[in-house]
Amino acid sequence: MALCEGISPMTILDLPAPVAPTTMHVRTRPGLPASVRLVTTRTSTLVVGAAPWEQARCLAALPEFSSPAVYALVGSGGRIGKTGDLGQRFRDHRRTPPMARINEAFVIASPGFSSDTVTAAEAVLTQAARQA
Repeated sequence: MALCEGISPMTILDLPAPVAPTTMHVRTRPGLPASVRLVTTRTSTLVVGAAPWEQARCLAALPEFSSPAVYALVGSGGRIGKTGDLGQRFRDHRRTPPMARINEAFVIASPGFSSDTVTAAEAVLTQAARQA
């Protein structure tokens, strides 16, 4: 019997919500446009960055996103991806038409993310987007 026999390549677990509500902190960075936001919680090392696509390079310059990350480019031509170099990946996307239809960039990272972690997160986000 194979180790993963009977398990589909994409298994998503529905986990219960935390017992206590989690307070999210939405903040900006001095020197950056107010539309570039970081979302954090005290209970997790995850950092979510959000910015209009025109200002997404500001996210890529932040130290929070200097390690492997997963991202979603939202708009009529949206994309979900993973990267170990967010700045380079965003530059690549800018050279690939039709990025004019992208409105917003979201990035999720954590100091503990590995390439395997972002691969799994990319798969989950992709499946969720297809079901939406």
